[in-house]
Amino acid sequence: MAAQRRTDPTTLVDTGGVKPLELQPRERRGRLVLLVGAEEGRSYDVVDGTVIGRGESADVQLVDPTVSRVHARFHRVDGGFHIEDQGSRNGTLVDGSRIDRVPIRHGARIQLGPRRLLLFSVLDVFEEAMLQAQQIDLMAKMSAGFSHDFNNLLCTMTANAAHLRELPHGMSLGHLDVRECLDDLNLAANEGAELTKRLEPFALSASSPDEPLNLSALASETIGALRQTLPRDIQVREHVQSALWVHGREPALRDLLMHPFLNARDAMPDGGVLTCEIAHCARDELPAEPILAADGYAVLRVRDSGMGMSGSELARAFDPFFTTKQVAVGRGLGLSIVRKIAHDLGGTAVLESEAGVGTTLSVVLPAGGEPRAQTDADGGEGAGQRERGRRGRATMDARAGLVGNAPLVLVVDDNDGVRRVVARALQRAGYRTEEACDGVEALERYDADGGVAAVILDLDMPRMDGRTCLAELRRRAEKLPIILLSGLVDQAVALREGELAPDVVLKKPIDPIRLLAGLEAALREQGSGR
Repeated sequence: MAAQRRTDPTTLVDTGGVKPLELQPRERRGRLVLLVGAEEGRSYDVVDGTVIGRGESADVQLVDPTVSRVHARFHRVDGGFHIEDQGSRNGTLVDGSRIDRVPIRHGARIQLGPRRLLLFSVLDVFEEAMLQAQQIDLMAKMSAGFSHDFNNLLCTMTANAAHLRELPHGMSLGHLDVRECLDDLNLAANEGAELTKRLEPFALSASSPDEPLNLSALASETIGALRQTLPRDIQVREHVQSALWVHGREPALRDLLMHPFLNARDAMPDGGVLTCEIAHCARDELPAEPILAADGYAVLRVRDSGMGMSGSELARAFDPFFTTKQVAVGRGLGLSIVRKIAHDLGGTAVLESEAGVGTTLSVVLPAGGEPRAQTDADGGEGAGQRERGRRGRATMDARAGLVGNAPLVLVVDDNDGVRRVVARALQRAGYRTEEACDGVEALERYDADGGVAAVILDLDMPRMDGRTCLAELRRRAEKLPIILLSGLVDQAVALREGELAPDVVLKKPIDPIRLLAGLEAALREQGSGR
C-alpha cells in the first residue's frame, strides 16, 4: 500500500514511502549599530548570550558611566532574538518603552541610559549568500562593457606598436608618424588606467567599516562605471546635488546604487531615458517615512521610461525572488536588497510605477557625517602634486648624465615590462639601477651589492611578496628608503600604519615625473638626498 501523503509544513511532500527531507531553519544573526555615542557608526555582531554593558565582561562595551557594567543581554528564541534588561541602573528602552524582556524586531532602537542609542538589525545568512551571488552577477554584467572598451584600447596599442616597428630605421622621434603613434599609445594607456580605476571600488571588502561617505560622489562614480553596461539607445541624465554625506559601509552603498540602475536598464529593452537624482530633503518632503529620525535626509531617485508594472506586480516588487523579467535576465533580488540596505542604514525605499509609462525608485537615507580625510596614495593632488612634479623635473635634469657616483636603486617587480620602464626612467634621471623579479631575488641582490640607496617594491609577487620583503629589508637596514609601487593601493596604504611603514606609496600606473618625485622625497626623508 502506498504511503500516506505527508503535509507537514516543515517537510517536503513524500509521495512514495521515501523518507521526507527535513527543512533546516534559516540561520539569522543580529547586528547592533551605535547611532548616538562616542563611537557613532560602530557595529557589533549579536549571538545568543551577547551582553551589552560598560564592564570588561560585556561583549558590546560602551564606555559611559550611565551604562551599567552588565546592562542588557540577548537571547536567541525560535530563530529570533529577545533582549532582557539585567537590572541596570538606568533601564533599557526599546523604541521608547522601558522593558524587562521582550522580543526584538529588525529596525528596533535600543536606548541604554540617556546618551547611548543603538539600531538592531537581523542578518539572514541565506540572504547574505544570495547577495554575494547577485554581486557576482553584477560584476559579470559590467565586465561585458569593460571588456569591449579594453579590447578597443588593446587594438589601438597593438596597431600603433606594429606601425612603429615597420618604420624605416633611423627615423627621428620628431617625425610626424612617430609622434602620432606615441600620442595614441599614451592616450590608450591613460584610458585603460581610468577604466581600471572605475573597477577598483567594486572589489572592496564587505567587511569595510561604517564611516561617513559622500553619497553624491559614489553615485557619480557608479554611474560612470555602469555606463559601460548600458546599450547606446539608453540616454542617462544625472542630477546629483554635491556633497551629500551619509553614514554606512561603502560596499553596501555601492550595491544600493547599482541595483536600481541595472533594473532600470533591464526595464528598457528598446531604449529610453534613465534619470538619477540625488538631493537633500526635509522630513515633510520625503516620499516615505524612514526608520530613523534625522536633521535631514538624502533622497536618491532612479527613474526609467520603461515598461512599468501593474498594480499587482508593484505590490510584490520588494519580495525576494519576485521578478517580472525572464529567468535568464534576473533573479528578483535587486529591489529586496535595496530595501534591506536602506533599512539597515535607518532609511527606507519606495517604488512608484505605471504600466507602459515607467518606474521610479526612491531611497531615503539619513544625512550626516563629516568628510573623511583622503589618503594620498599616488603622490598627492593639486598644488602639492605640482610642486613634486617641478622637483621631479629638476631632478631629471640635474642627474642626467651623472652615472658613476649616482645612487643605486633596486627595482623589484615580477612584471618584466614594469621593471624595464621604471629602470629606464631612473637611468634617464641619472640613477644606477638593479632589478629583481621577486622578494627572494631582491634580498639576494641587496645582500650581494651592499650599496643600495633605495628600493622600489611591488606588493603582489611570487615566492616572496612585497610585505615580507619589506619586513626583511627593514630588519637589515631600518632607515633604508623604500617606495611601494603597486596597484593594490588599499593594502599598501594599510602598511603605512605599522612599524614597517614604507616611506612613500605610489599607485600603478605611474608617470616618470611622479616616480622621480616620490623617490626624491624618500631619499630626502632619510637624509640621503642630493
